[in-house]
Amino acid sequence: MTLFYRSLCLLCIYLLVLHWPASAQTINEDSLRKVIAQHRRDTLRVDALNRLGGYLLSHKQDTSGLALLKEALRDARSLGYYTGICQSLLARGNYATKQNDWLAAIATYEDILQEPFTGKDSLRRIRAQMMAHNNLGGIYNRNGDYTTALSHRLQSLKLAEQQAPDPNTLVIVYCNIASEYRQLQLYDKAAEYLDRVKPMLTDLKPIYHFDYLYELHSLDEVKNDTAGITRALAGMKTLITTAKFSPFQILDTEYEYYKLEGNFYRDYQKDYKKAIEAHQQSLQTAIKMNAEESRLSALQNLATSYYKAGMTNQAIPLFEEVYRLGVARGLTFNAKKAAGHLSDIFKTNGRFELALSYREKAISLSDSLQKDEKLKELNFLEARYQNEKRMAQIASLERENELHKLEVKEKNRWMLASIAIAILVILFSMMLYRSNRQRRLLAEKDRMLKEEEIRFLEGQQKVISLQSMVNGQEAERSRIAKDLHDGLGGLFSTVRMHYSTLQEQVPALQDLALYKKTRELIGVASEELRRVAHNMMPEVLLKLGLPEALRDMSNTISAGGMLSVNFQSYGLEKRLDRTTEIMLYRIIQELINNIIKHASASTVLIQLNREENRLSLVVEDNGKGFDTAAADGRQSMGLATIKSRVEYLRGQLLIDSVPDVGTTVLIDIVLDNPSA
Repeated sequence: MTLFYRSLCLLCIYLLVLHWPASAQTINEDSLRKVIAQHRRDTLRVDALNRLGGYLLSHKQDTSGLALLKEALRDARSLGYYTGICQSLLARGNYATKQNDWLAAIATYEDILQEPFTGKDSLRRIRAQMMAHNNLGGIYNRNGDYTTALSHRLQSLKLAEQQAPDPNTLVIVYCNIASEYRQLQLYDKAAEYLDRVKPMLTDLKPIYHFDYLYELHSLDEVKNDTAGITRALAGMKTLITTAKFSPFQILDTEYEYYKLEGNFYRDYQKDYKKAIEAHQQSLQTAIKMNAEESRLSALQNLATSYYKAGMTNQAIPLFEEVYRLGVARGLTFNAKKAAGHLSDIFKTNGRFELALSYREKAISLSDSLQKDEKLKELNFLEARYQNEKRMAQIASLERENELHKLEVKEKNRWMLASIAIAILVILFSMMLYRSNRQRRLLAEKDRMLKEEEIRFLEGQQKVISLQSMVNGQEAERSRIAKDLHDGLGGLFSTVRMHYSTLQEQVPALQDLALYKKTRELIGVASEELRRVAHNMMPEVLLKLGLPEALRDMSNTISAGGMLSVNFQSYGLEKRLDRTTEIMLYRIIQELINNIIKHASASTVLIQLNREENRLSLVVEDNGKGFDTAAADGRQSMGLATIKSRVEYLRGQLLIDSVPDVGTTVLIDIVLDNPSA
């Protein structure tokens, strides 16, 4: 495992642990156990449980630390001790990550993001969530999902920027983001984030300066930028020579530098003599570190340099040792490469029996490696599915709890209304009784006139009530017609897209009369429903809320095969008010309809984020784009509808479109009721 990889995946261990000591190797176990034994459910005891549990797991691989962390979490929650809760969850998440237990790791970090915070110091929540997002990004990175990893890294950056400026924190986050962009082959974006580090270099701790140079070297390497690699290596060498590292950091940085320098001389300069010298230095450093995996990697690099230089007699024993140790320690990739090189060497030397033997071993190890990778991928997919299922269950329970609260509130409201009505009835009865007494004193003629007047007023009230009912019915019919028109238009666009996909997949169908007639009927039905059905409300929107409705719409469109819709939402655990949800759904529906009709796009990204009383919507496609100025002049019905809905929500609309690149629509809304 490289230095840089460790610095990325374990950010919380290097610089952001809330109250843990800087060097856990010097921990006093007896002192902590004494604190645990003497104190009863206070914050000191929680801190001691967390420190001891984390130490046992990370430095002694003693699983009894899990029980201590579990006890710390229970006590911290009973005390409302947010820092202790996050310390426990972070330690458990880090251990699960080291064990490749992705389900437990993801669930633990997600728990940090969902953990309620009631304290006044919001920086604690920000710091904990920043670490959780960073570590989730590391998990998705290790499993090849760089897009999701990048999303978490950007969330981590957003939270880091809300704290007091700390260059050592920011450089790690920037390098994380650059790494994700590099692995997504978006090299310009990676360089952009690495450029942000340059103004902070003089304020960085040496180890983080080295991390920056390491990522810069990695970017230059994938870009085949020889000059850039040379500059990065020169910077590393200067840093190693002049900076003050800890004893372990000195060995670690020297090992990484000599490894990279040797690879550069061998693979780029073809200067095998210098490559051998550098890899020998890397091997000696790995031996001093007492790091077996690093020593094995250094042996392989040195053997490869000997092999490239034609010094096969020196390469053979090194490759044999790498193969033997790789097989013994389960380092299949190293063993496979060594076996392949040995097969090539023995074949060149005419020792065909040994060449065949090592070739068979290499093939066997390659098969085993593929199986391991496939199993790893399946395990991660299963963990991801189980976590999504778990989050859905949590959301369902939260919705049920909200519904229960609403039911209780509604019952209380009805009870108060009943009491108020009873009082009004009593008052009205008393007034009626007094009125009757007075009327009895009047002459019969006056009584009859008043009764006639009452009958007239009652008749007039009935007429007004009937008129109001009719007007209400007409207004309701108009609303339903409009809702049907807006709502089902997108569905028929999707049906047409599916039908076009069917035509492309089975060309022979277009010659069938039934096919042509069906296509005509679909067109007629689409137009008829577009006329009548304007905006009928989807059932999933009413029952499950906006995120689930949009996710359902995305899945439905993606199932057509011509357009992939990716929906992401953050901060929408609580539902918005019904009118806002309907308006947002219609806006997104109209945008998707326009993309399907006009953009010729293959992918669409929908992001809906809520932070307190602010709601932001991003809809981005990779279509052919359009001239926004010309579109403003034409004022198309769809765009006008979107603008009117945004204005109704008192939001701001921004459309950014580049021809042959795509279109991005940004909508920012300030909610009237942040707690809704």
